[in-house]
Order: sequence, then C-alpha cells, then structure tokens
Amino acid sequence: MAQKPSIPKGTRDFLPEVMVRRNYIFDTIKGVFKRFGFQPIETPSMENLSTLLGKYGDEGDKLLFRVLNSGDFMSGVEQNGEPLESLKLASKISEKGLRYDLTVPFARFVTMYREQIAFPFKRYQIQPVWRADRPQKGRYREFYQCDVDIIGSDSLLNEAELVQIVDEVFGALKINVMLKNADKSIELCNQLNEDYPDSEWTPRALLYVGSFVYNDQLNDTAQAHAMYQKLIDDYPNDRLVEDAKNSIEYLGLTSEQIMARIMMSNLEEIDIDDIVAQ
Repeated sequence: MAQKPSIPKGTRDFLPEVMVRRNYIFDTIKGVFKRFGFQPIETPSMENLSTLLGKYGDEGDKLLFRVLNSGDFMSGVEQNGEPLESLKLASKISEKGLRYDLTVPFARFVTMYREQIAFPFKRYQIQPVWRADRPQKGRYREFYQCDVDIIGSDSLLNEAELVQIVDEVFGALKINVMLKNADKSIELCNQLNEDYPDSEWTPRALLYVGSFVYNDQLNDTAQAHAMYQKLIDDYPNDRLVEDAKNSIEYLGLTSEQIMARIMMSNLEEIDIDDIVAQ
C-alpha cells in the first residue's frame, strides 16, 4: 500500500477559505500600522547561526532549526576514533538556522543598514518563524509573528502610540478587549502629562487610563476619578473634556444603572408635543 502524503508535525496547510480570513486579518493589521507611519521590512527565513545562537538562552538555542551545510556536510569532520558531542558536531555541519523570532533578525538588520535608514525608525514585520518545539494543541513548529517597533527614540509618546495601535487593531477586527496593565499605564500617563503637556496625546491618554483602571477587575474609582479630573482641570478646552465629565458621572454605577441613566437622559430630550403633533 502506498504511503499517504503528509506534512511534518507542528506545521499546517491552509485551504482557500482559511487564507481569505487570514489575509483579511493581516491586511487589517498592516493598514493600522501604515496609518501610524510604520514601514514594512522582511528578513530571510535563514540567518547565520552566529547571529542566532546565544540570544535566547540555552533552552532557546536547543529549539533552533539548523540547516545542514550544502553538499557533503560531513566533509572535514574528524572523529579520531571517538564520537563527537552533538553540539560540536552541529557546529561543524551547520552554519545556518531558521529564524526563531523576528527580534534578533531585526537587530541584525538595523546594524547592517544603519547608514540607510532614518531614525527614529518605525518598522513592522509579519513573517513566519520556526521553533523545534514539541507540537501540541495551540503550539506549532511553524507560525507567524507580528512585530511593530520604534528604534532610535526613547520618547514616552512612542509607548502611548503603541498602546493606541493595539487598541485600534482589535477595534478594526471588532474584537472587544481591555488593556489591564494599570500600573504601567498610570506611570506612562503621569510622565506624559509632565513632559508633554502640549501634546495631543496627553488628554487622550488621561481618558484612556481612567478607563483602564476602572473596570470589573480593578474597580479603582479613586484613581479613575483623578485621571478624569486632571483632564478637565489641565485641558479645559479639549474635545475630550465632555467625555471625562460623563465618565465621572458614571463612576461606581453598574452597567445596568448606566444604561438606565442614558435612557432617562434621552427621554428628557424628547418633546412630547412634537410626538403628539406627528
């Protein structure tokens, strides 16, 4: 009986209907990145092992897929009557490996092309990576990673921008998410308010952070109120002030109470005489 064709464990084929959905997701993510001024790059599937080794720790190095040297890869390997250790043998018969992630190749990329790129450099990259891991549910040997980075600037505005990118990507995909890194968000927001009081990002960050710290998990009403009030006091002419006032009004209320209040407000705006006349 002829052996049925198969693919290596931990890899996948994608049928057309799946590819349509995957490409939609990729295109949506790329669209958000482009709107924020990020540029695409690609790096080779293979990198020199001298670039990859030592960057992921001993355990990470063991998960690298190594590529055998071309031709007679055992040529020049001397054993002197004794078996070589596997690591020593690997270094003699393999000089390249499949990339483990996108971060280390990006560092190599920046080093090689630092004279050709303008800093701060805003880059995004969506490509497959490979790990010689044990396949199991939700864990593959070949999968895509999506990286977006800003290099050459330590401005906290970059942090705020990356937070908004994450928010907009999920929003564009119609996936409801809530960012919960409250301590980092509060620290970032306070620093923005101190260092960049005239930036358009600062009042927006104050409103966002107020929303982050007031949710079902944290329920930090006092901290949320402080963020909203700072927006109102420090940026009285900003278009988000009204949103901040509404947010303060709803603090401490359940979702049902908020909905009831909104409905009552809408009813108050209805002119009964106009309805009767119609």
